[in-house]
Amino acid sequence: MRQEFSGYYSPTEREFEELWTECTFVFDANMLINLYRFPKDSREAMFKIMENVKERIWIPHQVALEYHKHLHEEIYNQKKAYTKFKEQCNESVSKLIDELAGLRHSNLESEGIEGILNQCLIDIEEELSKQHESQPDLLEIQNKVTHLIGNNVGVPFTPDRLKELYEIGSVRYQAKIPPGYKDLKEKEGETTLHNGVTYKDEYGDLVYWQQILDKARDEDSIKSVILVTDDSKEDWVYKVKGEKKGPHPELVHEFKKECKGKQFYLYNSERFLEYAKKRLKLDDSYLDNDKVTGAIKGIKELKKHDDEVKLSNQRNNAKSIDVKILDNSVLEAIHINEDFPEIDPKFKLSFMVSLEDGIDDEEYSNFRNSLKRFMKIIYGNDIKIYYKFNMDLGGTHYYSLDLEGTKKFPDSMIQVLNDLAQSAFPFKDASIVITE
Repeated sequence: MRQEFSGYYSPTEREFEELWTECTFVFDANMLINLYRFPKDSREAMFKIMENVKERIWIPHQVALEYHKHLHEEIYNQKKAYTKFKEQCNESVSKLIDELAGLRHSNLESEGIEGILNQCLIDIEEELSKQHESQPDLLEIQNKVTHLIGNNVGVPFTPDRLKELYEIGSVRYQAKIPPGYKDLKEKEGETTLHNGVTYKDEYGDLVYWQQILDKARDEDSIKSVILVTDDSKEDWVYKVKGEKKGPHPELVHEFKKECKGKQFYLYNSERFLEYAKKRLKLDDSYLDNDKVTGAIKGIKELKKHDDEVKLSNQRNNAKSIDVKILDNSVLEAIHINEDFPEIDPKFKLSFMVSLEDGIDDEEYSNFRNSLKRFMKIIYGNDIKIYYKFNMDLGGTHYYSLDLEGTKKFPDSMIQVLNDLAQSAFPFKDASIVITE
């Protein structure tokens, strides 16, 4: 049974030992770009490990293309960050001083407060200047990455091979066969031009995965592959109730099938650091445990911050959409153009919300509150909402709910409900289907 369903099993201790001893290490583009963003100790620890396995590093052409495409944008963003924050501070202090001027009639001693604000701005600018001077040399990091990878880069696919793979990818994505299908919504229609060839960005992950498969299948010197990636989406990482279990089983199965039974595994940056010290048998004189622990902590803190920023942006976007959807003019237009059924306090309308990822209590609460406000405006009284159950089928999550106190919706209202779901669950491809 383990042989047939190997993707659902973690490798044995012996398999891990063989894997780390003989594998080829592949680092993807987001991990290589993150090297510029990691705290200094984290970056230095990663470089030490990469230096140790330098002769076993190889990256697909598609990874190299994406790395170079995003490299200078990352360098620009880091350099711009100091100036941008300084401008924000100046703007905020100027706004406070202007507001302070308008409070002089209230007997507020504004001059002393204005002096404090100006001194605060001076202190911030001095601290920013110090930090800017100690900013890592980004060109030095670039040279280090170039040194570690060297010429160990795969060849590009021909335009004909790309066209064939894009057609295959369209079918795979519809069936949610990993990897890459989670990029479709964000990158669909975007392209990258390189060396006279136009690449479709939505298939980037599939292209580099196929390049890994070709390399491992065609070269006997490739015994197995460890991929280091900071892409944590479900088309790479197998998750159960949000808990990461390892590589997606289908990736393991496809690699084994296409590459003569060879092993495949993946790690994110922090897990790679955690296991590399032990598996590569690096002694403390080369990389001690305290440095590894500190490096892992630094990466986790960076990713936590990134997640918080992303969540904040999603919520701000959801709020703006929610306000637009609940605008009275929009709702009045629905009233004018549709015949509304009478309210029946005993009638229940069931509907299903489908999502490409699970939701937490806060997300559900936001959606429920928006839905109740919407119903209150439309029907003039409170509609009861009951949560029934949820299920996960092939990576798509379904949530079943009942509305009590209304009847079948007009089509325009169903569209508004879909808009509400998409605003409450951004980037999760939310949709609503009336089930009865």
